[in-house]
Amino acid sequence: MDKDEIITKLSGEIIGAVLEHNAKIKQTNEISDRIRNYINELGDNIKTYILEHSLNQYQGKIDWYHEEYSQIIIKHLEGIDAADVTGRKLNELINKIGEVTREIEQVFEENMDFYTDHVHPVMVAAVTLQIAVYSELSKRCGDYTGQLFILRSMVYFLEKTKKFYEHKYAKSLDRNNNYMDHSLHPDFETYKKLVNHRKELEHQRYVQWINLNGDFKFKATDEAPAYGNFTFDRCPNYAIKEVENKVNALAVNNKDGRLDNPSIIKDVHDIPARSSSTFTVTMKSTIPNRTLQLAIHELTQGEYVNGAAENKVAGEDWSEHSIKYEKQRDDTFLRFEIYWFDKAEDDLLIRHTYVDFTQVEPLVPDIKYAEILPFPDYCSLRHRSTHKAVYFHADPHYASSLYCAANDAEKTFASPSVYFDLVMMWASDWARLDVTFEAYLKTRKDIGREIHLCIHELHPLGEGNYDIKNSVWSPAFRLTNDWKRYHLTCIRQHHTHIRCEIYWSDHDEVDMMLRDARVHFTVK
Repeated sequence: MDKDEIITKLSGEIIGAVLEHNAKIKQTNEISDRIRNYINELGDNIKTYILEHSLNQYQGKIDWYHEEYSQIIIKHLEGIDAADVTGRKLNELINKIGEVTREIEQVFEENMDFYTDHVHPVMVAAVTLQIAVYSELSKRCGDYTGQLFILRSMVYFLEKTKKFYEHKYAKSLDRNNNYMDHSLHPDFETYKKLVNHRKELEHQRYVQWINLNGDFKFKATDEAPAYGNFTFDRCPNYAIKEVENKVNALAVNNKDGRLDNPSIIKDVHDIPARSSSTFTVTMKSTIPNRTLQLAIHELTQGEYVNGAAENKVAGEDWSEHSIKYEKQRDDTFLRFEIYWFDKAEDDLLIRHTYVDFTQVEPLVPDIKYAEILPFPDYCSLRHRSTHKAVYFHADPHYASSLYCAANDAEKTFASPSVYFDLVMMWASDWARLDVTFEAYLKTRKDIGREIHLCIHELHPLGEGNYDIKNSVWSPAFRLTNDWKRYHLTCIRQHHTHIRCEIYWSDHDEVDMMLRDARVHFTVK
């Protein structure tokens, strides 16, 4: 594995461990030690990388800051430095890392070729170290704003990764006129790793967002969701209270309530089917032996799909409770809910909540060369329209950080479209695969636009021309300004290439928008 790949892999491990740490109510030495070991390994690799690429401007900076980080943590663990001294040193380290990222930013803006070929792993190491420092400020030093800065660092990381990936893709055109998303391109494996790394970081960013203010420490003026994104339609009385020295809790009760089973609710969208979700709550009651229930409901609009529920007992001391559930469908959302069963004015105190869910890898068919099957991603989206662009957007309601937008305002095509071409002919075993294409679609404004999905089976004729052997069309779908998942399946009739296409027929300047396009293969 090359040094840049090792650095990227270690970055994912460190950020994953930071999220694992966030799930705990207190700083945990085992996780902190694991992060520190990863940081040391990252430091060794970035030091070698800087030397190998003659990046003298970064020598003695980011490669040494990893060691400085470890020394700060060790001195606190050994009792040499108190929390306030440790916090001051960590903030000074943050400022030093910030100076390096500003230097990298200048290269990013002025010489994208040099950045892409040499500097990107240094940025990965710098931002990853920054996230680890913010985590320690939060957990070890009690600075709750560190959680918000972790989120901001993740968003910055994703923005830089987008432009790095786009530039690398644009430079990958080979003598056969293929880009790196082609299965036979020498950089196809690199392409897969780039896409998977971005998706891992998107997942981590989304988990960080949905849990922001899960310990109810942020003020109303902070850029964090009030009450940790819980809602109170079924709870008459709720407030954030300081119940112990510097310990905040969400206090709820059902005095004068209309329901016998009040609850507080947190809805989370965009969790994929087959993902395992965990809901963890730390709480206590101001009256002993209070019966409550943790539940995870899988819902669509007006429909209960499935779920899990477990009864718990809250005593007068803090205790941690959790429940797990595996999601059944893609077109649903999960509702995380805490019920209790009395109308007492005594508070149920909730100190910490955390929602986690696993990433889900696409199912790989049992055929030859399955590991290099083509797949759609936004760089490979082609268009028959006047305008097409890719936008970065870190949304609070879904994980993806990117969407594509297109319109045909200048009436370039009678039936404009966007499409993905999947090269499917060179491996004979791939003829046994049927294809399902899915994507989330909407329009910027609701103009009543209708679209059709289509899957074409295309036989190449050379010079970019194709013979259409078969086409499968969806019915007309009416888009709104809300994201919705659409899909279409093709039972293949021929051993050809595949084009997954989205057509519309109007020429309004309002964009048709697309995100999270996927292809699923099934063996005949």
